[in-house]
Amino acid sequence: MISVYLRCDIDKRQGIHQKPAQMKGLSMANTDLPSVRKSEIIEQFTARVAVDNLSAEDASLVANTILDSMRQALVDGNRIEIRGFGTFTVNHYDAREGRHPKDPDRKIQVAAKRLPRFRPGKALRAAVMESAK
Repeated sequence: MISVYLRCDIDKRQGIHQKPAQMKGLSMANTDLPSVRKSEIIEQFTARVAVDNLSAEDASLVANTILDSMRQALVDGNRIEIRGFGTFTVNHYDAREGRHPKDPDRKIQVAAKRLPRFRPGKALRAAVMESAK
């Protein structure tokens, strides 16, 4: 899986739509943000592409093919760069010894992991900053 941000088909996005009291550790700024679903992206793609014979199924196939290709590239450990949008990479974390959150004196082993990371490009950062003004 690429990330929660790209997996628009997840129901309730793993806690993003929970009530604020249940969202420990998340910024309150994220609770009121509207979300865009994959189906909405496909609808916009179908409306914007000037091809008369493009059906919703064809647009869905294009979107799914792109996302599956990105997902597979990240699983394979590759870097994805989309100029003007951003870069997707995979961060590797070594196994380590950690502390138990409820009992700080107790040591636990944290397994090694690989997690996807997104870094926005300069144009995307500028556009988002401009929209905040």
